Amino acid sequence: IEDVANGTDGVVFVRGSTLEPWKLKDGPGVDPFVHSMLFQNAALEKESDRMNCRLWFLNLFACHTNKPILLVTGPARSGKTRLIQGMKQFLGIREDGNLDDTVTDIDPTDKGLDAFWVIIDRGRFEIFDNYDSKIKWAENALQTAATNGSSKRRELYKTQVLVTLRANAYIALTSNNPIFTTEGGGLPDRIITARIGSGRKVSIGGELFKSIMDNRDDYMTWLARVLCAVLADEKPVDESINKRHPDYGAFAVKCGRAIGNEQGAILAMGAAEMDKALLPLMNDIIAKEIVAVLAMQPKMANVSFTATEMADMIIKRLGDDESDDKTKTIYGARRIGKAIAK
Repeated sequence: IEDVANGTDGVVFVRGSTLEPWKLKDGPGVDPFVHSMLFQNAALEKESDRMNCRLWFLNLFACHTNKPILLVTGPARSGKTRLIQGMKQFLGIREDGNLDDTVTDIDPTDKGLDAFWVIIDRGRFEIFDNYDSKIKWAENALQTAATNGSSKRRELYKTQVLVTLRANAYIALTSNNPIFTTEGGGLPDRIITARIGSGRKVSIGGELFKSIMDNRDDYMTWLARVLCAVLADEKPVDESINKRHPDYGAFAVKCGRAIGNEQGAILAMGAAEMDKALLPLMNDIIAKEIVAVLAMQPKMANVSFTATEMADMIIKRLGDDESDDKTKTIYGARRIGKAIAK
């Protein structure tokens, strides 16, 4: 690693569009995913969730054309947004001349499509916060963005001039209840999920930010050393680990090697691939209960229930205290039949 003048090799970094300055330290640096209170305090459910966050973060520097979307999901006040904001603070991403301590302005409403393409065209990575309800444009736009799509828009005040906005940014979603994954479309196949439980230790925002900034040089040094090792790695990699984003998968395996945990990286990505199939089920309240009831049955070659029998078993599983008229309506035989058909 060496310092070179701006403009070397024909690459110019525009003033005001770079990361907050940092100083390269001697030695390997410090892994923020182990050291930082941001990740120590995050109640990520599994070690694979923690590893997938780390691999996605390292892939921000790979310049892939196809970019998987990180979905951080968990209950309210579990620290989903704080986790993504912390990643931006590590990097020192600037927003209008200031360190970005807020979420960006991707609008989670039906009116947000035009702004969405303008924002992701400029690059970096952007937060789509609190995506908890159906939004007409969002699923198709996110699918397109994750696979190097673009959007053509008329240039302002000129009827015959079109501009093309491209998916240059990485995108992170946060959601309490990602019901947008329940329709069986292509979005879950483009997502890497990290689940947060409700047991997060509460961190004071200012204290956390100060801790990140105090250690930022060490964290960025670690990042630079890891990326150097990844770029120098010419060993073959099984690119089928992530079938939708094979370039991401190959780079992630090399990241695993660089941090001394190749097998952990492969296992985490395998868990993420399995989760793509489960995501539409686990965020549909009826499908989730059907899966839970079936998991309680003794293993046998064939299982057969009527929708009414399935409804009764779900009500029983939920317990007598929840067997009120509302619960019986939600998990009624007619709705269960329609859910299974879908």
